[in-house]
Amino acid sequence: MSKIVFMTAGGYGVGRTTLALNLVVVLRELGKEAILVDTQAHVPAMGFDYDFVKNPYTLVDVVERKVDIESCYRRLDGITYAIGSWEEGWVSRLSPENFLELVDLISRDFDFIIFSSLLSAETLRFLENFHEVIFVTRPSLKEVATLHSLVTDLDLNNSGVIANMVGKDGNEISAKAIEFIMGLPVVKLIPYDRAAIAALSQRRLVVKHYPTSPISVEIRRFARDYLDGRIKFLVRKRKEETGVLSEISDTISYLREKLKEVEEKLTLIGKAE
Repeated sequence: MSKIVFMTAGGYGVGRTTLALNLVVVLRELGKEAILVDTQAHVPAMGFDYDFVKNPYTLVDVVERKVDIESCYRRLDGITYAIGSWEEGWVSRLSPENFLELVDLISRDFDFIIFSSLLSAETLRFLENFHEVIFVTRPSLKEVATLHSLVTDLDLNNSGVIANMVGKDGNEISAKAIEFIMGLPVVKLIPYDRAAIAALSQRRLVVKHYPTSPISVEIRRFARDYLDGRIKFLVRKRKEETGVLSEISDTISYLREKLKEVEEKLTLIGKAE
């Protein structure tokens, strides 16, 4: 079974797709077969692909049994990717069973499935199916606060934050401030780098065409640390474990109350004597 990673953001322009694309490249360089699944192709985030019209099939076509999964795969500049649909809102029509079916089909060919999507009510339904959830944001108070407002009611697990474009603006907040607001660990700081802008303008991937640039170095470092288990996401205890601990805590509180009552009675008896 593939490892499923969900890279998401609260809004546009934080570099989520750029990071996801380049992470797929680096994972492949490190010997892992990886695919990017873009769920927001109607934007389109994949507009860098000149030849997308030659292969218009999407994952919706697979769910509707129009084509097989291999027909959806696109290959460009050494990476493989697939798109969810050309239509906005398609995720809301995807059942959990459909999602798991797609994951099972894709898992036959890839070690990692990187989903890239904006955070929405539709995508929230599938969060529990991901091994890790990575929230991408720029280190500005407004964007971090906006992201937090979207996830504040979620019982998050295996989650972390990547702060992207660090150093671009003078009014940025620190990693500690991001962690305080989000309640999640900052797993990586990615620097602002003009090489990324240059690569995008040429419709190229920065880690391949500017491999020694600061952003390429940090993406590669993140991928190596990730594979080696050095990236520490938020991990909560399983619900059943939490339930046992809660019962133990309640029992201790009960015994303390009873002990207090006994001590009070002994004190009264002592005074009476």
